[in-house]
Amino acid sequence: MFLDMTGAYEILLYLSIMMALGLTLGKIASHFELPDIMGYILAGILLSGFGIVTHNTVLQLDFVTNISLGFITFSFGTLLYWPNMKVHLKQILVVLAVEVLLIFGLTLALFSIFGQPLWFSLIMAAISIPTATAPIIEITKKHQAKGPLTNLICGIAGWDNLIAVFIFMMILPIAIALKNDSTLVFSNFVPFLQKFGIAILLGVLLGLLFGYLHRYVLVKFAKNDRHEPYLVSSLVVIFFGTSASVLLEVPYYITLLIAGFIFTNMLDKKAYEYETNTLDKFMPPFLIAFFVIAGAELNITNLVTYGGLTVLMILANLTGKYVGGWLGALAAPKTSEAQDKYLKTSLFTHGGIEIALASMAVVYLEDPRIKAIVLTVVLVYEFFAPLLLTKSLHNANEFMLVHVSEHKKDLIKNPTLEQEDKIDDDLHH
Repeated sequence: MFLDMTGAYEILLYLSIMMALGLTLGKIASHFELPDIMGYILAGILLSGFGIVTHNTVLQLDFVTNISLGFITFSFGTLLYWPNMKVHLKQILVVLAVEVLLIFGLTLALFSIFGQPLWFSLIMAAISIPTATAPIIEITKKHQAKGPLTNLICGIAGWDNLIAVFIFMMILPIAIALKNDSTLVFSNFVPFLQKFGIAILLGVLLGLLFGYLHRYVLVKFAKNDRHEPYLVSSLVVIFFGTSASVLLEVPYYITLLIAGFIFTNMLDKKAYEYETNTLDKFMPPFLIAFFVIAGAELNITNLVTYGGLTVLMILANLTGKYVGGWLGALAAPKTSEAQDKYLKTSLFTHGGIEIALASMAVVYLEDPRIKAIVLTVVLVYEFFAPLLLTKSLHNANEFMLVHVSEHKKDLIKNPTLEQEDKIDDDLHH
């Protein structure tokens, strides 16, 4: 007797169409010097708008979204190299403190002032906090962005995701109690604290396991034979971490973020660069799939239905991120000019963990408005946030691909620069 796999092949067919159109529109966007993400999102919107991809199809692609976001968060975790973050620790802490307090406080106040119930205002305030890591990964990887501003953005985004999920886990039982008009006791918080703790513990264990696997097994392979073991090991960690977290009903994006962070801080520089290059070559399909599916979830008509609440949420978020970035630059007198100028316009990315948090909130609070508003906010942000991040990093001169192409031209004119590069590289290592 054979299993009926028709549904699975249909999903693969839809996925292939979505990825092909996403890649095409992404390249068209890139041709016009727009972020590829805008093309991916537009592909999803068009496929959904013309009825090619239905809401049911998007639901069936949920596992692809989870794996893709797991891959993205693990990869982002590998960027959280502690020696780099330690240099910017004061700024990171100031930005996090200001943006979390402002975003949460302003969202709560604005929603309450405009007549929303307290439980609804609290949960929307918690969901509004995270900075999406997926657009940051796509833009920094594509342009090989490196420098103090890139390090600072990654540090802030990584840890504000962790803080945001913890705040959400603490706010959710309060919102449930307020909505149901029930008594709030400490035992209400315990299941959510357990979920958060288990996700971190699982991430630590996976990160340590992968780190020791590298130290005692992967390094034994000849340099030319390491790509396959590194790639397969990375995928095993990501697939296992995502699926185990989903089965345990804990936030997989925290598991993979912590796993990536632990792993990357167990590597030396050469091993880190090799692992990063291995992941980078395998990442595009996951990024395209994630953003096209996210685009297919977006509903432009919600701009009319939830336009007012969307504006309130965006206003609170923009204010918190902008003021947080501005004060973060003031907090450290030794910041670079690039950080002073561009940090406050680099943290607006949306479209990642907040969607997952909204989905979780809908399950517990049984109010579909939550995810509808969050997706509408994401839709608006996609028109300008990736573009602002791209412009900020470009103006800060942290796009290495631009530097490489320009430097090759300089080498043709002045070959002695090549020797100077070798000396600089030796000093760097």
